[in-house]
Amino acid sequence: MSRKVDPVNASPVSRAAWRRLVVLTVFAGLTAGVSISVLRMQPFGFVVNDGRLDRVMDFASHRAFACAAWSGDTADLQSGSVYTLEAHLRATEQWSGLPARIALPFGYSPTMLWILAPFCLLTERTAFAAWTLAGVLATVLASVRGNVHWRALLALATPLTVYAGALGQTAILSTAGLLVLIANDRDSRPSDICWGSAAVLWLLTAKPPLALTAGTALIARGRWRTVAVAMLLTIASTVALQPWLGHAWMQDYGLLLAGYDRLHLPASFAWSIVPESMSNLRAMLHPDLGLPDDIANRVSSAVWATALGAIILSARRRSLDWSIAWNLSTLSYLLFCPHVSATEDLALCVVLATLDVRGLPKAAAAGAATLVIVGLVLSPAIGPLHNTRPSVLFFVKLGLVGISLAAIDSLQEQQTIPRQRKRP
Repeated sequence: MSRKVDPVNASPVSRAAWRRLVVLTVFAGLTAGVSISVLRMQPFGFVVNDGRLDRVMDFASHRAFACAAWSGDTADLQSGSVYTLEAHLRATEQWSGLPARIALPFGYSPTMLWILAPFCLLTERTAFAAWTLAGVLATVLASVRGNVHWRALLALATPLTVYAGALGQTAILSTAGLLVLIANDRDSRPSDICWGSAAVLWLLTAKPPLALTAGTALIARGRWRTVAVAMLLTIASTVALQPWLGHAWMQDYGLLLAGYDRLHLPASFAWSIVPESMSNLRAMLHPDLGLPDDIANRVSSAVWATALGAIILSARRRSLDWSIAWNLSTLSYLLFCPHVSATEDLALCVVLATLDVRGLPKAAAAGAATLVIVGLVLSPAIGPLHNTRPSVLFFVKLGLVGISLAAIDSLQEQQTIPRQRKRP
């Protein structure tokens, strides 16, 4: 006969597991609730205003684009590629059945076509339900596998999860992927090739900034072999897609990414770029300080590249603990990468997970979790401060930098003291 666990009288380990279960249940409930609401939409995946296409849902649009790419109906592949504006508009028209004056730019790499391929075998509503379920299951499994502290998961029990779920954004799945990589990195030797991590990193190449973030942390930890395997997988899978991408896809994709701002994107794309909902350096420079968006984009990219380079150079001078490498890489991404949409801020639970290190006072860990929850609730994307600038969440991230640096100093002191004791 099984015994029920009493969360009050249980051991600290059992209480932590119980609290994690509660937080994950809340997360799953929020995701399920918003998914049911979205599935009732008529029509599904887009909004019509005065007989014209007005807005589109992220997952529905990207799935439609991927399905059109696989069918070969997006563009004349003899003279172009799937990444042209014409290809986007054609895919949107075929999906919505309406003249397309707008389209959601497919800023993902060809890897995303592989990820979305199975969902093209399903009806769009079933595909959305399956996508949502995959995000929930991946998050639960990653949290349990990595023994993620329940405080870190509180970031997923916020209105931003509802926002991400309603749009069918990749943020929930990508956050789960980062948690898997952290757990694998923490539990394996640097000399090993972790095939599971290589596969996850390949999946993250669908969104290049995320792959750069994870790759930086892995390289800083000396896991070159794992990164190399992921790169080979990316190259092989992309070459295999050549017949569906078109001969000029690299040029068209490069042009799309190079001009991914309000000034350079065509009007049919530019509507989807909303720095006012972001909480990063780009948003601080453009809507808050008034710099043109293209300049803010370039400055942010330069600062982010410098931060990633500094992490790798620091790792060459001395070994970095897993918590330090992943903390700095993730915070750099969330603060400086110009293409961090509001939903990507769910990755703050990764930052909290890296703060669960030896020597960090419980008050500091609790304070960091409180900061994250408050910041996410007050995100400019949704909630009581919707469209309010400057972003409170941006300053929360800066506060997390201070807490993280304190945690890093504490951990390094603990690693230094044993070495000093060993000296004769």
